[in-house]
Amino acid sequence: MNRSEFAGVWDQAAFSIVRLQEADALSGSDHLRALRSLVVTDQLGYPGIRSWFDGKVVHGLSTGERTAYVAYVRGQPVASAILKRGRDTKLCNLRVREEWQGLDLGRILFSLMVLEVRGIATQLHFSLPESLWETKRPFFEAFGFTSAHQARRQYRHGDPELVCSQEFSRVLRSVVQILSNLATTDPSQTHLDPPSLLMSIKPAYWDQIAAGKKTFEFRKRFSNRSMGVRALLYASRPVCSLVGEVKLQEMISGDPHQVWNRCAQGAGVEQGDFEIYVRSAREVRAIQLTDVRPFGRPVPIARLAELLGCTLRPPQSFCHLHKHNCEAWLAAASLARLLQYCTPGLTRA
Repeated sequence: MNRSEFAGVWDQAAFSIVRLQEADALSGSDHLRALRSLVVTDQLGYPGIRSWFDGKVVHGLSTGERTAYVAYVRGQPVASAILKRGRDTKLCNLRVREEWQGLDLGRILFSLMVLEVRGIATQLHFSLPESLWETKRPFFEAFGFTSAHQARRQYRHGDPELVCSQEFSRVLRSVVQILSNLATTDPSQTHLDPPSLLMSIKPAYWDQIAAGKKTFEFRKRFSNRSMGVRALLYASRPVCSLVGEVKLQEMISGDPHQVWNRCAQGAGVEQGDFEIYVRSAREVRAIQLTDVRPFGRPVPIARLAELLGCTLRPPQSFCHLHKHNCEAWLAAASLARLLQYCTPGLTRA
């Protein structure tokens, strides 16, 4: 499947990532069976993997010791990840079906596993066959795993098992970088231009935008060069969350009276409130908002900052996401969009 076809999958809301919970293990849910179907296909590479899954993985999920993810496309399981939580967290499994490789699913699931144990782990490790280390080494190096040594336990003849280990803080820094890069190449957004701006907006105005009642946003200062791009929206206090995206279609500039006459129908505010805002300004700008994409679950920036281990200071009005000092916001934007396709879990404090 190529990227354009994959983009259509996301656009049709046919993609999802399920975080398995204790109830899945206790009930033997469909998600648990899907996870098993992905994991045990490597029976030749890891003899006894069925027993490992049916015993240790299921038990670990039932007690909360382990966490797992399954990615679906059109209801079919296409990728899986399993980790064992602890101060020295073990990343037990990462598998993407061959036809879905090369589309960032591996990086997405690996990043989710790392973020899962923030505040718990000080070290991360995993084992893998030497052949996989040699062929996928750039993938692991991107997360900060730069070396491997022979594991104590060997699973097969002719392909030694290796172990990689790294401090959690080092891996987390790599995850922030990877997510910031995904903000411009994220397959979940390949059907859209990535957001170039972060805009702060009052919660009441966002409610009007999401409901389709406010199609113009008024600003005293704004550049016409930003028209045609997408903007990520931050709802200010008391919401303090990333809430969705819009396209900045076009800008109407003029004196306040002219702008109000042209845009009153989509203003989303009373004329009196508009006049209080513009006050003595000689010129005001009305930005037309189109292609509104509300997040199904707004993501608090406090939680994003906690997960990413960074500081997120929202702009008073707006900021350009691709400036050199906006890596943290790019990572937050990518993670917030990614979480819209995940079952709840990571967004909880």
